[in-house]
Amino acid sequence: MLHPAVSSRKTSRKKSTRQSTSTTGAAAEVVRSQARISCDRILVKRVHQSVDFLKVSFWIQWEDSKFLDLLDWLKKRLQSTDDEEVCVFKDCGLDWNLMRTGTNKFNYRLRSGDVTLLFNRREHYGNIPNFRIEIGSLTSQTALYQTIVNIKHWLERKHAVFMKEQVSEVHLAADFIGVDITTLDIANQDRWIQRAHDFDPHYKYRKLTGVSVGKGDIMLRVYDKVKELKGQEHKQEVFCDLWQLSSYDEHPVTRVEYQLRRPVLKEFQHLEFCNGVHTVKNFLFAIKALWSYCTTYWATFTKSTIDRKNNNQSKAKCSDFWKHVRAVVWIGMHEMRREKPVKHKNIEALRKQARGIFMSIAAFFISDPDAIDSIVEQSQTFLEQDLREFYKEESKFIRKMTQKRNEVLLDTVPF
Repeated sequence: MLHPAVSSRKTSRKKSTRQSTSTTGAAAEVVRSQARISCDRILVKRVHQSVDFLKVSFWIQWEDSKFLDLLDWLKKRLQSTDDEEVCVFKDCGLDWNLMRTGTNKFNYRLRSGDVTLLFNRREHYGNIPNFRIEIGSLTSQTALYQTIVNIKHWLERKHAVFMKEQVSEVHLAADFIGVDITTLDIANQDRWIQRAHDFDPHYKYRKLTGVSVGKGDIMLRVYDKVKELKGQEHKQEVFCDLWQLSSYDEHPVTRVEYQLRRPVLKEFQHLEFCNGVHTVKNFLFAIKALWSYCTTYWATFTKSTIDRKNNNQSKAKCSDFWKHVRAVVWIGMHEMRREKPVKHKNIEALRKQARGIFMSIAAFFISDPDAIDSIVEQSQTFLEQDLREFYKEESKFIRKMTQKRNEVLLDTVPF
């Protein structure tokens, strides 16, 4: 990120002036080539990367229910009115709007700017969290971690004890200032290598606004950020400052944004530091590795169309633009493994086979075909006897059980 300001000095002699101008021009070209990134014949003036959205679930043990009781009372009073949609809730210098309705899993919904707090009265030891924080674009870009810390400290003063924390969804974004999306040919699916099955180009008034790759737990969006901001005036000034521009639409801006949800986040492993991305600290530590995986192994935009008929996908070269997408500088560790258990055998078919075998064994000893209790008892007896007898040769049993496990599950899915 550079803003070269190279100027030639005037001299009294014309020859010196020509030499100075020539030298300065060459220097300027060198500086520009180092400072700006060329991508498909377009110069990237600047790159701004950030977390654009974060959803974190918590399990809270309340030592005192007064806070939830207050929310319940305020919500009932709000619902007793005909036209009021929110109730302004102020506490300890914090201003929140208590919404008239909750969600399908949370009774109470508080909002302040683009930060949403969701509460329910479930116990902390259940599967469903009883508190959630959702942080939108503006706060994520400017004060992400501090916002979470402040909210937790506020609730701890309300006698909340945080028992468990789980990152549910994250959006990682990089804005390429100076890059016009219409010059990249990203709507050409034949230039994409992707693990996802879904690919959707988006147009408005017959003009390309972006593409989306995949959906659900992991998804990529590449889109015209300036066009999106035209309908969001409250964000324009913030992004103008973040991009260091005089106006938000001074230059075209192409955004590359990845959405990752809980089922994918928990699959990323690091042998020394974490077994899955669970907490906010885990996530902040893993950002660099997540971006590397997404831009290198999950989706790649190539330099030219891919000859898939001749299986030349592996020979395809990364486009200039995508090289700089991969090169975005993030904090944290460089790599993590994505481990995803894959079942290689049909458990229902195995159970059906075992059921037939034990019915055949039981038929040797039980003549009454309706004696289900006797059939089950006889089957359990033989199964336990045989397994325990085999376990007497412990090393052989463990080796055989490990072999069976390896036949059923493939733990590590390579990048």
